This record gives sequence, structure tokens and C-alpha cells, in this order.
Amino acid sequence: MKEIFKPLSISFFLIIYINVTAQDLTQIHKSVNNPYVKVTEMDAMWMGFANIDILTLDSANQQLLLGTYKLFSKNYAANAHFKQAYIAYDRMLDTKIKYLSAIKLSKIDLAQKALAAQQSQLEGSINEKESQISSLKSELDIADKNKKRFNRYLSIFTMSLIVIVAFILLRISIKLVQARKQLEFQKKE
Repeated sequence: MKEIFKPLSISFFLIIYINVTAQDLTQIHKSVNNPYVKVTEMDAMWMGFANIDILTLDSANQQLLLGTYKLFSKNYAANAHFKQAYIAYDRMLDTKIKYLSAIKLSKIDLAQKALAAQQSQLEGSINEKESQISSLKSELDIADKNKKRFNRYLSIFTMSLIVIVAFILLRISIKLVQARKQLEFQKKE
């Protein structure tokens, strides 16, 4: 009876664990956590367990998956099945690398999106500053033209004022000379 039960239990485990899902992961972990689990049963669980993709699990089950790989490796090594222990440990390391690289890629994507948003914001502010610079340059050009025009008109006004004052002084001096001549003429008479 026991001889019939062993192949049945192995085939039973193969049927159950060929397509392992996240719900079965805790059951497999509990089974492998038993230090007295037989190697044939572990082999049967390993067949379906090795195909679980870590990226399809949530974070708690991802850690459980890595721990279960470690337990497989530990139990295989305890039963002197070092090749299977190495394979399980290597699979754990590969899965951990895949998991960490996915985390790294998601962080890189977030950083790239943040940088792209910051770059677009900075480009917008640069464009705004450039438009402010161009408007200030045009205002400065207008102010320079107005200043030149004011200086020209001020020069013309100043020259005109000097000419008028010179003309008034000339007229006063002519009248003064005429008044002296008349005064001298009156004194002579």
C-alpha cells in the first residue's frame, strides 16, 4: 500500500503544483518549512514552484517567494542534494535580481518622468524669461530713442534760448550805445 501511495503522492503534488498561484505560495512555504519533508515531495513541489514569476505577486508574497526559495535550498542541502540546493539558491538569486531590477527600472522611470516634468517647467520659465528679456530690450530701445530725441530737442531749445538772450543783449547794448551817443550829443550842445 505504501509503495502505491508514494507514486500517487508524487503525481498528486505534480498535478497540484504544476500551475502554482499566489494563493498556493503560502501552502508551499509551510510545506517546505517542515525540516522533515521528503526530497521526493520537495521535487514535486519544485516542479510548479519554479515557474512563479515574482513580478506578478504583491510585495508580501514576493518576500515569501524569496524565503521559500531559500528554504528549498536549505532543505535540499540538509538532505545532501547539493545540486538541487544550488539550483534553488541560484533561482532565488536570479529572482531577487529580477525583482530588484524591476524596482530599479520603476524608480528610474519615476525619476525620468520627474525630470521630464521639471525640464518642461524649466523650459516654460526660460521661454517666459526670454520673452521678458525681449520686451525689456524693446522698451530699452524705445527709451534710448526717446532720450536721444529729448537731448536733441533740449539742445535746440538751449541754442534757441542762447540766441534769444544774445539777441536781447545785443539790442540792449545797441540801445545803450545809442543812449550814450544821444547823451554825449546833448552834452555837447
